[in-house]
Amino acid sequence: MSSTPKKQHYLAQSYLKRFCREYLKRSDNQNKDDYRAWYYDIERKKYRKQHINKIACERYFYSWNREAGEKDFSIETSLSQFENTISPLIQEIDEFEGESFMAMEHVDGEILKD
Repeated sequence: MSSTPKKQHYLAQSYLKRFCREYLKRSDNQNKDDYRAWYYDIERKKYRKQHINKIACERYFYSWNREAGEKDFSIETSLSQFENTISPLIQEIDEFEGESFMAMEHVDGEILKD
């Protein structure tokens, strides 16, 4: 990996953006930097609106030091690759404007009956 991922999310940003009003509006010129979500700040004991790149993350959350002293980013790298793989699939589900699941039940009832 060319850069070391310091800020590692335990909730994927591709998931978090679905809680953002900006994402739900979905304009064509939408910038991912506009995605802000509400969260509860435990330390300040109040709700706050924050960029999703600053929510549900910790420095080096999935990293550890090897015996030689360098950080191991293998888990973060694997999770990032997984997120990049499934994110387009989740996007397709979000954008699906066909029949609802209940309507699909009639089309493929044999599978859904059990």
